[in-house]
Amino acid sequence: MKLNFKDLSKKEKILLIIRFSVLFAVLLIWGLSASKKGDSNNNNNDNDEPNIVIDYETYNISDTEIGLASYTGGSKDELIIPEVIDGKNVVALGDNIFAGAEYEIASIIIPKSVRLIGKKAFYNNLHITRVTFRSGSDLETIEELAFSNTKNLTEFTIPSKVMDIREGAFRGSGITKFTILDNPYYQWEDNFLINTNVTDENSSIAIYAYPETRDVVVPSSVKVLAAYLFENNQNIDSIDLNQVEYLGVGVFADSSVSSITGENVKDIDMDALLNTPWLANQTNEFVILGSVLIKYLGEDSEVIVPEGIIQIGHNSFSSSNIRLIVLPESITSIGKNAFINCEALESIEFNSTRPPLINGDSFASKVKIYVPESYYNYYKNNVLFKNISNEIIAK
Repeated sequence: MKLNFKDLSKKEKILLIIRFSVLFAVLLIWGLSASKKGDSNNNNNDNDEPNIVIDYETYNISDTEIGLASYTGGSKDELIIPEVIDGKNVVALGDNIFAGAEYEIASIIIPKSVRLIGKKAFYNNLHITRVTFRSGSDLETIEELAFSNTKNLTEFTIPSKVMDIREGAFRGSGITKFTILDNPYYQWEDNFLINTNVTDENSSIAIYAYPETRDVVVPSSVKVLAAYLFENNQNIDSIDLNQVEYLGVGVFADSSVSSITGENVKDIDMDALLNTPWLANQTNEFVILGSVLIKYLGEDSEVIVPEGIIQIGHNSFSSSNIRLIVLPESITSIGKNAFINCEALESIEFNSTRPPLINGDSFASKVKIYVPESYYNYYKNNVLFKNISNEIIAK
């Protein structure tokens, strides 16, 4: 029997129209859902392209984990980073994610799932005043310069699982206090953040120092001051290095330090004391700190370095008028460019039984090298003396 719409009653016509409307709506919703699912599958299969999700641009780390590449959510007093986005755990804050001052965010809460904070993640962020980690944080690594120059960040908590804080992570920040949560690798002692996660348990490394102390005493457990630790610090006046043996690159460069006590120092890296009042005020012929000859200020053409000196420092004799230099038996290393631009230098006399470590191009290849006769072969066959082996002479 053929149905004719005209033959239907008014009530039957209304019911039929309602049924067709409902069927059309169901079909429309089903089609939109299938379209979104297809787009989502396409995004999940493209591991090379970041996915933009709400306030974050993300990148895949694994099938179940993502990192946050950038933040696009604008300014706010407090930002709570989600632990899960699109069913994947957020395990990393990417490089530069909150660097600079594009958005004004005062406080940020980092989820338990985050294991890594990337390079310069908060670099030069002058708005951030508080960083909070969720209870039981899985954070393990804080990469280079992550919180550098965060001038208004005054306190910081290091979760218990952190085992790797890399160079300059807090350099130039305003942090005055660290809270350590049962962490076996780091401690806050006498205004120093100390890394005890080293091979030698008695050789801890100071990786951050309270920036406003004028008269500093380094804790006795510290043997190393990390690179640039007091660089540009205009508050420091004096420092007792205590048991410190190594000063990192640029550790006091351009700082206001004028008094240094450090009889245990054995190794000083490049530019450690560059442009400091302490160095500028030296008047002795030999500028010595601990067992390191930092600079020769004399004018003699023949120089005998005092016994007990372990290291000839970087650039220590640069551009001097020396013709002959006699090194003591105690020498174990010669710094980079130690004799650079010494145009008159003709010979260097070694007295050590073992060839010292030579850091880079310490002197010109034309210089005659005199060594103890009984140790001639040690010097001649030493890989560090390879480029000058033809100039080695037994005395």
